[in-house]
Amino acid sequence: MDNPDIIEELEIKKKKKPLWRKVIGLVLKFGLAALIIGWIVRGNAGKIADNLKDFNYWWLVPALVLYLSHMMICGWRWYMLLRVLKVNISLWEALCLTMKAYFCSLVIPGGAIGGDLAKVGFVSMRAPKGTKVEGAFTILIDRITGMIALFVTAIVLTLISIPLLLKVDMPELYKFLSDLFNLENTEDIIHTFRILAIVAVLGLCLSGLAACVVIFMHNQFRKISIINTLMNWVDVKSKGTLTRVCDSVDIYRDKKMLLFNMTVVSVFFIHLNLGVVMFFLLKGLGVADIPVLAMLTAIILGNIAGLIPFTPSGIGFRDYTVIKILCAGGIIVDKAESSAILFTALVLCANLISGLFFFINDGSAKRAQKATESEGGA
Repeated sequence: MDNPDIIEELEIKKKKKPLWRKVIGLVLKFGLAALIIGWIVRGNAGKIADNLKDFNYWWLVPALVLYLSHMMICGWRWYMLLRVLKVNISLWEALCLTMKAYFCSLVIPGGAIGGDLAKVGFVSMRAPKGTKVEGAFTILIDRITGMIALFVTAIVLTLISIPLLLKVDMPELYKFLSDLFNLENTEDIIHTFRILAIVAVLGLCLSGLAACVVIFMHNQFRKISIINTLMNWVDVKSKGTLTRVCDSVDIYRDKKMLLFNMTVVSVFFIHLNLGVVMFFLLKGLGVADIPVLAMLTAIILGNIAGLIPFTPSGIGFRDYTVIKILCAGGIIVDKAESSAILFTALVLCANLISGLFFFINDGSAKRAQKATESEGGA
């Protein structure tokens, strides 16, 4: 029998919270997102309205298809990681659970992390006995694989785009920092802020990569006496859960080629795929000369900014980053703002569409019935 999963217990506690608190929290998150969007587009509302009116909406078809495909590829990637630990969940079931998690990321605090917690709950209920901890752990490995791909892509694009990023104009942020540090807002100070911002992005990505690597080095950390004692204590308190997680880490560590392949797939078919989505949106807006490097850099760094969990799916923070980098690449301000709004609308639409998977038969009931019949026959 499996021990109760810690995350599952947290989910049960969440269900006990009053509904009004959840509703207020959701309203505040969307309210903050709306305020940020409103602040970003202030003064250009008329031009943006004209852009959306004249937009060639046929370009939304390939954009939406590509965005939904990136969600499905995330589900396939998770399925491939599930197979390593022999968790008995079908590809279709993994895809359905992934789409449900995307929908939950809109309504559960924490954005994408909230969606992961929902997926943990789904797996805890559906994974066969003896594999619940491993099933939940694959979600962490899946998230790590995606983060490695995102950080590597961000590092490469940031280094290539340094001349572009040194032209990014964020006057509001520069003024805030100048006032904060009591500095004169001169061109030299602004240039310094830009350099520090680039260093900060690279530092964040490198730190993220280091954190991902540390997870696979538990054996090395066990050589430190105090850490080994602490891990043994946690293992006793968790009734062996830590040991099972470490054993799973060791299995994945021996599957380096699979992890490498999943990372490569994530770079091209998940993260850079979103750049192609933005390309279609810019084409729909009538932008003839699209700066590809600026477009890809804007989307990737925008997604990093979107990891800030204060708004649904990072809305607002991502938009601001995308707009500023697109403008630095030569896109007219109102076109950049319109493309960011369309991208956000597309994300919300796709996540809402994924909610339909709650009403789709994912085959789990039939699988559970077969497992029960098999146990009965035995």
